[in-house]
Amino acid sequence: MIEDGLDLVRPLLSDLPPQWQTVLALPLLVLAFLVVATVVAKCVPALDHVLRPAVVAATSVLGLMLLLPEYLATIAIRRAGRRPPAVIHLYDDGVEGLVGLGMRAGRTGLSGLTRDRRLRRFLIVVAVGSTLVVSSGNSCAQAPAPTCRNPVAAWWEQTTRLVSDDEAPAVKPKPTKKPKPTKATAK
Repeated sequence: MIEDGLDLVRPLLSDLPPQWQTVLALPLLVLAFLVVATVVAKCVPALDHVLRPAVVAATSVLGLMLLLPEYLATIAIRRAGRRPPAVIHLYDDGVEGLVGLGMRAGRTGLSGLTRDRRLRRFLIVVAVGSTLVVSSGNSCAQAPAPTCRNPVAAWWEQTTRLVSDDEAPAVKPKPTKKPKPTKATAK
């Protein structure tokens, strides 16, 4: 995923020297991720009006589907003339609790996550950071290890090489003048 993003960002840097393209491509990609995540976070309240009823309906349907095996087992046990064991009722109570939690979350919606600026910023940073970490970790999954270079590691190597003093031309310091001895130091 990072490689695809870097391929999209590199044409924007085509006027720069190649080593600077490599150094600036990843920060520009992160900035683009942050902008997209911020725009999505700003659009969440509008999407929330559509998603709330859908989440509530999906929770109801999922709850019914999860209760169907319990219902069929209870009917079969009662037809056999026995009483259903407590485990079945425990399963029923657990599913009802999950459905109630899903209904509450569906009615609350996503707008609660976007009202608090600090929480919104934190979620954006977590989303961008986790995307970078996961996609960087998976970048060499298909290629053999010796030929593949992790994009973040390659960026770090290039940046440190470009910024470090190792490649800078050696500048000889000017010779310092020896201090003249004073009467106090001569004794």
